[in-house]
Amino acid sequence: MFRKFYKFLPQIVAMLFLAGFVAYAWTEPAGAPPAGNVPAPINVGLTAQTKQGDLIIGGDFKVDSDITDKNSSIIYNSSTGKIERAKLPF
Repeated sequence: MFRKFYKFLPQIVAMLFLAGFVAYAWTEPAGAPPAGNVPAPINVGLTAQTKQGDLIIGGDFKVDSDITDKNSSIIYNSSTGKIERAKLPF
């Protein structure tokens, strides 16, 4: 009986060590999202929101107000439904 136990002792010790390492390595987030651990998602609201990187929209893009970029190269007037001014990059 003990010979079989000694045969598997290295595997048992390794598994216990691995389980202890996994349990010790886990740390909970500092707070509930987005408090300190992840940025807030783009969502509804009246405050201005910024996203770094590209924004890819898979469906229609609908606008309820005016659109301008930071260089004012494209200006869309929502009351007339037309692009007032546009400087294209080509």
